[in-house]
Amino acid sequence: MCDAYGASKVIWFDGVRGQDITDDHVDATSRFLAPGEALVQMPLATDDDAYAEDARQQHRILTGSTTAQGGPMEVTRLQGSDYERIRSGHPDFLA
Repeated sequence: MCDAYGASKVIWFDGVRGQDITDDHVDATSRFLAPGEALVQMPLATDDDAYAEDARQQHRILTGSTTAQGGPMEVTRLQGSDYERIRSGHPDFLA
């Protein structure tokens, strides 16, 4: 993967196997803001579905990861809203 994309490091998330065709939509949850800086949209504390746990896992992995140069990742938590889950009418909708 590094050769194909010219990268020197990959941070891997297991995702949510079998829940959708890609096993994860990391772009709906996490963003890289700049080299060494990431943001994760966190679920509500009461959310216990597979996607909520996936977001928590992404946060854990990113905060435990290092940059390609070996420095710590700066990870910002953004509290997600329950608005989309309510409006969609489906409890498993990824906000």
